[in-house]
Amino acid sequence: MVISEAMSCKVPVLVSDACGAAADVSTEHGSVLSLNEPLNRWVEESNYWLNYPDELKEYKRTWAQVAKEYIEQYKLIHQAIEK
Repeated sequence: MVISEAMSCKVPVLVSDACGAAADVSTEHGSVLSLNEPLNRWVEESNYWLNYPDELKEYKRTWAQVAKEYIEQYKLIHQAIEK
């Protein structure tokens, strides 16, 4: 949720590819890097977004999209409990 909220407020995000929300982060809203990337690569991406905030695009998700995502999560929880 925090990542979506940040993007909705036009705050750039920098996440690892291991992050569950990595698929939601487009190049218009931030960067997704591998955990194996060297520290200087993370610093470069951070500096880029801090120096070019005007390049951020508006991020929108409909309530229908949010609801669908929650339903999928509840299905996964239900499946895990049933095992």
